[in-house]
Amino acid sequence: MKNTNSYATKLDLKKLKQYVDKRFNGVDKRFNAVDKRFDLIDRKFSWFRSEINDDLDLKFKDMMRLFEHKWQQKIDPILREIVHHREKEIIHWHQYDRIQKMFQKIAQKVGVEIDD
Repeated sequence: MKNTNSYATKLDLKKLKQYVDKRFNGVDKRFNAVDKRFDLIDRKFSWFRSEINDDLDLKFKDMMRLFEHKWQQKIDPILREIVHHREKEIIHWHQYDRIQKMFQKIAQKVGVEIDD
């Protein structure tokens, strides 16, 4: 073992830099290899992703169709009821108009003044 003064020399720093550079190069190569593998996996599974997306699109469309169908089943009776009530209202207004005209004729025959 060598006795040193515990100061780093230029040679020590150079060796340390070479060691760190060597380690970083090794790590960099590993990252590149992993990147290549991920690219390969990505290419292999791209068709799978597109199939899943197509399936999800179809399921979404089916769910929307089902939702619309159920919604229409709930809304249609309400709309029919509204139409029925409007028709009844129109009939009542026609009856009201006929009764009002009849009362006006009766009032004229009896001689009663009509206020509008």
